[in-house]
Amino acid sequence: MWGAGGFPEAPPPPHLTPSKQGNDLHLQSTQALSGYPIQTGEGAIGHVIDFMIDDKSWAICHLVVETGHWYSGKEIVISPKHIDRISYEEEKIFVDLTKEAILQAPQYHVRPLSQMP
Repeated sequence: MWGAGGFPEAPPPPHLTPSKQGNDLHLQSTQALSGYPIQTGEGAIGHVIDFMIDDKSWAICHLVVETGHWYSGKEIVISPKHIDRISYEEEKIFVDLTKEAILQAPQYHVRPLSQMP
């Protein structure tokens, strides 16, 4: 029931009330995933430092990954479609790519606002 001023008079049903415990492992913030290592079948390749978000759908378009110093220390982007699974317990992101494929991924460059058209 809606009350005066556009606010409900009765609380929402329990199944529509957000959980205060945050037990849904599928709903994690990008902040929680920042720093997670990227794990291939061959071992770790780097860690997540940022995300590229679609400004219309709010979907994650790419993960920005800093490769380790053994792999030139560059920043690359990886599509979420390559994520095999995310282990919140191990704090790792497992991908279905080889280290070589990751090293061939597009390099991430940020253009300063002063250089924007």
